[in-house]
Amino acid sequence: ATNYVAAVRKDDFLLQVTTDEANTKVVIAEENSNSKETELSIESASVYADYRISNNGTYKIIATDKYGNTGVSRITIGFLDKDAPRVTLPSGDAVVLEGCSTEDARAAITKGVEVQDYAKGGYSNNGCKLEVELDESVLETPGSYIVKLIASDEVGNKTQKTRRLKVMSAEDTY
Repeated sequence: ATNYVAAVRKDDFLLQVTTDEANTKVVIAEENSNSKETELSIESASVYADYRISNNGTYKIIATDKYGNTGVSRITIGFLDKDAPRVTLPSGDAVVLEGCSTEDARAAITKGVEVQDYAKGGYSNNGCKLEVELDESVLETPGSYIVKLIASDEVGNKTQKTRRLKVMSAEDTY
């Protein structure tokens, strides 16, 4: 029977299959799903064939060599993070004075915003980034504007929220 190794590289979610026999057919299927089987052909011994993993679950790997010998293995994948970060906005609008710096505006917009991502059995903000899409020209004109906040986790899952930004004139503050 064909010997083969299944290894998972967490960084790009590829299942790598190799065999010590040339001309091996490998069939991979996610068990208990409606996904189609994927057939890989390994032409040379010790050459990898990659299979992109898209879901957590158990995958069945069937390798058949050129003589018809078959080996079956299963691998369970449970680390794929498909959950976007949670974003909690404070009540009320962000408020700045007209003519303020972009940095001051971003600080006012993000003040009190919480970003959390589920990792290692709990929620934390480790590894999350928060971006603010801000048209800087609005900082020159008093008014009420909508700005976009985009939170992303280490693997690229994103959550988008909007927040109102009030640009006040110096006269309005007295």
